[in-house]
Amino acid sequence: MKSINYNGAIYVNGDREGLLLLGLSEGEADTVMLAFAKADAEQFRDELLRVAAIRIAPLQDAVDLGKATDAEVALLKAWKEYRIDVGRIAEQVGYPSNIIWPEQPA
Repeated sequence: MKSINYNGAIYVNGDREGLLLLGLSEGEADTVMLAFAKADAEQFRDELLRVAAIRIAPLQDAVDLGKATDAEVALLKAWKEYRIDVGRIAEQVGYPSNIIWPEQPA
């Protein structure tokens, strides 16, 4: 369940048509829907960042202890680049409605 606080009112799992039926103007409904899209994007971003942290940790340990293979060093770099790209999704044109999510390293 999602909820958005807009102008002192809380909207839960809203859709644009439902918001208009509640008496919001088209501009207000669009603002609320944009807030829902942003909340969804941030939640998914955070989920991807958690996965990246789990993948990075053992690779970083191997590098720190001098036990990493060349393949592990390359994979660590790829995961760190991925994590940076995921963290920068808000800089994309069209955010939060149209996001091109980076692909996870193989």
